[in-house]
Amino acid sequence: NPAASYRINDKFSVGAGLNIVYAMAELNRHYGIASTAVSNDFSDKLITMEGDTWGFGWNAGAVYELSDKHRFGLAYRSRIDLEFNGDFTDHSGNIIPGGGETSGDLNVPLPAIAEFSGFHQLNQTWAVHYSVMWSQWSKFTELKATGTGCSLTNGICFQKDEKYDDAFRYSVGTTYTLDETWTLRTGFAFDEQAGKSTLSIPDTDRYWFSGGATYQYSPQLSFDVGLTYIYSKSNTLKESSSVSGIDFTFDGKGAAYLAAMQANYTF
Repeated sequence: NPAASYRINDKFSVGAGLNIVYAMAELNRHYGIASTAVSNDFSDKLITMEGDTWGFGWNAGAVYELSDKHRFGLAYRSRIDLEFNGDFTDHSGNIIPGGGETSGDLNVPLPAIAEFSGFHQLNQTWAVHYSVMWSQWSKFTELKATGTGCSLTNGICFQKDEKYDDAFRYSVGTTYTLDETWTLRTGFAFDEQAGKSTLSIPDTDRYWFSGGATYQYSPQLSFDVGLTYIYSKSNTLKESSSVSGIDFTFDGKGAAYLAAMQANYTF
């Protein structure tokens, strides 16, 4: 994400950047309960989709400073369409005649994001900050892979409809100025569930616990680092087997870890 900013006057600054994304993905569907009808193990694969792609987008933002202690920001990041091209494998022979492998395409949108934030310096040591972020998850409507080799299903290798809505994330944090060189930060965020929870994507509310620091190497050059642990709320969901028609109940929970680094240079 190369970016640049410009201070228009003592109150107002603007910035913009280019988002460059390289993504690798692998999707597997297993027999599960259907294995009892064909004498396979539950974990045997029905289909596999693997691919990679590059995606591009842009971001822009502005900061308004009431004073040297209070400022507000508004930022926007565009949607990025990841158009995966890779290999689709039919392990069962139900999609490709006789089974086997063919080229496949699958598109996944990364949602557009808009965020409002505020920062308030309470004294020389402590500051508080907060934000509200909107994500356009409603654009994620399906997981659909297509390929000319999937002739038994009219060129559709795999399709799963998704039910997603736009969602918000709310966060609050603090900054502690240790000295002229080091600045420490910590924060918490609540991330709303965006989609209907399913066995393949058990979406749920998430809680973010973050920490980070800034190292001021020189008056012009500084470095940022941040770490986040995301805890997903436990949930229970039901899905019906396409083989037996029986409803099954599943329990799910998860976690994720994020790490980021950034360099800043002031001209």
